[in-house]
Amino acid sequence: MIYTYATVNTGTTPGKNYATIFVKLLDRGQRAANQKQLQKPMRARLQQIAGIEVTNVGVYTPVSSGKPLQVSVQGPDMAEIERLSGEVKGVMRSIDGLVDIDSSLKASKPTVAVRIKRELASDLGVGVGKIGEALRPLLAGEAISAWKARTTKTTM
Repeated sequence: MIYTYATVNTGTTPGKNYATIFVKLLDRGQRAANQKQLQKPMRARLQQIAGIEVTNVGVYTPVSSGKPLQVSVQGPDMAEIERLSGEVKGVMRSIDGLVDIDSSLKASKPTVAVRIKRELASDLGVGVGKIGEALRPLLAGEAISAWKARTTKTTM
């Protein structure tokens, strides 16, 4: 190996808990194993690290996920897509030789729908913007301060 390069929260791995590690190998003539032969021991070593889920060990291709087989489950009902996605992953895990089974489907974020009785709000002199301002800290939080480190110089 010549070097490694790791990224967190970038490119195809957005989010604070996703990472990508690139490994630059020695030229083929300078190593005993080819890339395919190195994948299995690399996967085994990574899976020994507590708390991580290895989703792809393979040759990097910038256009796709780099996985030779990709299945797409689509439809208008997210609950049904989640169910089918889990089912497909289960079937794929039962097939000998398939590794790094993963899904791009991530848990949905909770949402809140607010229906404003505009006539009543107008009668009370409350605009939609004011209602939004009142709800924002309750739903998204609010930064109330910022901390900045100060450096001081000392002279002797």
